Amino acid sequence: SPSDSLTLPAAKKVDIGISYLNNVIIAKTNENIPIQSFGAILQQSVNTIISLKEKNITSPKDFQGKKAGTSGGIMSDVYLNTMMKHENIDPNSLEVVDVGFELLTSMITNQVDFTIGGMINHEIPVMQDKGVDINYFLIENFGVPQSYELILVANDELLKEKKDTYQKVFNILKKGFQDVKNNPQKSIDILLSKQATEQFPLTENVEKQSLNILIPMMENTSSEFLSQNENVWEKNINWLYDNKVISKKIPAKNFIYQF
Repeated sequence: SPSDSLTLPAAKKVDIGISYLNNVIIAKTNENIPIQSFGAILQQSVNTIISLKEKNITSPKDFQGKKAGTSGGIMSDVYLNTMMKHENIDPNSLEVVDVGFELLTSMITNQVDFTIGGMINHEIPVMQDKGVDINYFLIENFGVPQSYELILVANDELLKEKKDTYQKVFNILKKGFQDVKNNPQKSIDILLSKQATEQFPLTENVEKQSLNILIPMMENTSSEFLSQNENVWEKNINWLYDNKVISKKIPAKNFIYQF
């Protein structure tokens, strides 16, 4: 289950989960799940609006009267509403369809006009590799606050009890990231050698493009790899509260474990 990455660490059944910033805010606020984040793998969201080029969708202004494909869940609706309001477009003018995991298929077969939930580092290179002409843009450019993508979470008590162990994991991951930056081709070779070919075969060209996209999103001039800022959490807490996804506000410091 997608929720396992939060519920299992909360129950101390696993040591580390990988989840999303907004999911953590919702779970800890609404359900009092005892988890904290101790590192952000990506400094920004990779969530992307994707459409066939022939649809001429280049911004939320083009959503009016269109049909959007999502993988379900409340967050896709909140993202779309925020983007349309940011561009002064009535959110009710958009039809939203839950297409499950068929984001690309539903778009290519014209079941929907565009999709939300695809990743700029995966679906985009895959489509381009297949020679499909597309338009795409990140959701963060249109009123949606910056959000860390893929954050490391653990049980509140375990983080304190095993602080030294988690610190070692944190340091090892940072070293691993430097190794990837220093020798990206070797990293790709390792990935391809460990892939589950029968279940999810990878394409080297796609993975190279993906890594080129991801590295500057993992670390930039203002943020180191795995670093987190309370202001980013605060903005997302306020945004979720304003959109009635959470019913109260918890201080941002409660969500972050600092070594």
